[in-house]
Amino acid sequence: MRTSEKLVKYCYIPLFISLISILCNYTWFKSLPLTSVAANTAINNSSSAFTFVLSIMFLREKATAAKVMSVVLCTLGVFLVALDPDSPETPQVLSNSSNVTENKTPNASRFLSITNEEAAGYLLVIISMILNAFYEIVYKRLCNEEEAREDNSSRMELEVLTSDDVKTWKKMEEDREGGEIEEEMDDKNETGTRVFLMAVSEASEFTGLIGIWSLLVWWIFLPIFHVTGLEIFEIPSSSTAVKLLCLMPVLDSSYNFLSLIGISFSSPLFISIGTILTIPASVVADFVFSADIPTWSSAFGMLLITISFVMLTADDFGFVEVFFQKLRRRWVGEKPSYLDRD
Repeated sequence: MRTSEKLVKYCYIPLFISLISILCNYTWFKSLPLTSVAANTAINNSSSAFTFVLSIMFLREKATAAKVMSVVLCTLGVFLVALDPDSPETPQVLSNSSNVTENKTPNASRFLSITNEEAAGYLLVIISMILNAFYEIVYKRLCNEEEAREDNSSRMELEVLTSDDVKTWKKMEEDREGGEIEEEMDDKNETGTRVFLMAVSEASEFTGLIGIWSLLVWWIFLPIFHVTGLEIFEIPSSSTAVKLLCLMPVLDSSYNFLSLIGISFSSPLFISIGTILTIPASVVADFVFSADIPTWSSAFGMLLITISFVMLTADDFGFVEVFFQKLRRRWVGEKPSYLDRD
């Protein structure tokens, strides 16, 4: 790897992405006291739509009908769960002052009758959602470039083989034909292990570089925000606050690390919709442990989220395309090929 490529990989891109990550988290935290929790959750978890659009633009992802439908169903399901008018009323902070007021308006109608301050909060959460989608797209683009670089290096190694090497390689292939199936399975297992370890290594490296550059460069925001009065810096005075400050970075780093591994194996859209499954999972957990029965609106929204994820998974594995091919042959009367007999 040349020096310029190393600077881009280890300096410029992590420095830029660390800034994107900080702005994403900051805008989301700033939006929380300005918006209703339900509407904030609905907007923030609708990032799959932006992720899908950015994937088409920057990753050249194919916009299939199944993917479009899964994004639409997922977004609709999120809004049905979060803006359920029959859900319990939630206390809500309407300003940054110390006075806390309670929101007695149902979630859906409250979302429609917003103030200027709440509009700014919704704008902040939308910005946070777009930045998070951009963060995932950039990492997937880096993974694709790394894979392309490895393929080119492997291709160059094959091109330098002499004719004697090719003959020797062919003879070795002929000698091991008897145990070809077993060795092929071993090769697949070895390749899978190598790819997994590579994904873990890249995610660890990327997460570590983001943390390093955030610590070395972006600490400058602390004194600037403190002097300007935008954010007053205070030393935590209670043990609970100290514990939360120690726990939150661990949880956030673990979430980012596992998400990056998932993105390297699949796609940002798959991870974006997959993480939204926490909504039906949390509702089911409330029902099991607290006996809280979900409303019909929430139950239908959870069903739509689950269907969208199953549909996206089937499309990624090619099940949807095979299904429509068989359906078309049945209606048209086309004979299936020998490849489709299974």
